[in-house]
Amino acid sequence: DFADERRNELHEFFAAICQRAVTPLPDSLTLPPEMPLPAEESFSLAPPTADVVRLAQQSTGGKVLGPDEVPIETLRIHCVASEVARVMNRVLFGEEAPNEWTTAHIFAVPKKPGTTRLEDRIESCAVNLFNRMLLSRLQIVLDPYLRPEQNDFRSQSRHKQLIPAIMAMCRDTNAAVSTPDSLSDFFETSSGVLQGDTLAPFLFVLVLDWVLRTALPTNDDGFLLRRLVGRRQLERRLSVLGYADDLALMSSTVKGAQRQLDKLVAVGLVVNTQKNVVLCVPDDIEAAILCRGSDGQATELPRCQQFVYLGGLVPGVRRLACSAFRSSEAFLTALFQEVIETVLLYNAETWTLTESLEQQVDAIHTGLLRAAFKIGYERVTDAALYRRAGLVRPSDLLRRRRLQLAGHIIRAESYCPQPVQ
Repeated sequence: DFADERRNELHEFFAAICQRAVTPLPDSLTLPPEMPLPAEESFSLAPPTADVVRLAQQSTGGKVLGPDEVPIETLRIHCVASEVARVMNRVLFGEEAPNEWTTAHIFAVPKKPGTTRLEDRIESCAVNLFNRMLLSRLQIVLDPYLRPEQNDFRSQSRHKQLIPAIMAMCRDTNAAVSTPDSLSDFFETSSGVLQGDTLAPFLFVLVLDWVLRTALPTNDDGFLLRRLVGRRQLERRLSVLGYADDLALMSSTVKGAQRQLDKLVAVGLVVNTQKNVVLCVPDDIEAAILCRGSDGQATELPRCQQFVYLGGLVPGVRRLACSAFRSSEAFLTALFQEVIETVLLYNAETWTLTESLEQQVDAIHTGLLRAAFKIGYERVTDAALYRRAGLVRPSDLLRRRRLQLAGHIIRAESYCPQPVQ
């Protein structure tokens, strides 16, 4: 039967992803050097009904229902929110999570035409609220302890009830794939928190911070920013820069760069040798950096003279940054577009924006542009500022980008292997 074959094919595809073997951690881990940690009373527990109502009101309505078929709008009702808060408190104090909270429905949504990546996970709205509540209690206390170069956090800081609550949402979980025919058979998921979960970004930051603090406790092999000049002016080095899950290791010597990479691999970080490159300044330096991949084979990382990140060339951004302090307004505009606007509006043509959200994006963009040109609100109007910079407001720019994206999608129908249902 064609329907059964299609359902079983998706079942096996996602089961292989969600049941992927995870390398077990040792019983004891070498922790980074000690630092002041937040007190346990800093974490606010036992979420009241008002918090559940507030989080539900902040969530966008009209979403696809999860396995419990409870819409987010229902959780804004006080009597319903009080029952959800009672269940949340039971999970926080050690009880098992309800089956509806540990069950997920997976929808196969292609990310690009012709791709094999199919991943869109639908969970219960109550689970998303619970995860957002945990995130709000963790993040507000842990932010002051994050690493300055990437806003990370050391992993041994924990709370006796929040950590078991997170683990309760990852144990005995299962999922089924939703197909046009029906749901597939349920299968266990053992890979933990997956990408797209509410807690996934922050938990990833915590783990990555532990890796960096353990592997690179000092900046001895980092890039030299300032030389040692007596006791008053100490040496300053920078070893790593990070943005989300992207890392840039920086070193003044080839041997130092090799040592940093070896230390990260020794901790257990698996480096993708197909996505990492070596960029030398100047580019005529001989640098053979070897990296051991997931297969255990040592591979020499390829060299490059320029690297595109978030739509901007790294050497081009560096030259703009160095000349910005003595440049004309044209250079300031180019620097603003490369460094600020590229990150602020990255992938923004796919956003769903209301008129109010468009006004907020315009306001943020205008404030950053005024800061770049060092112009106060009392001297120049917004319209005059944009004419002076030769830029357009983000709301107008995004309309043009959406039209371009729509054109790409329409043209993609001719070579899409199968229609998206």
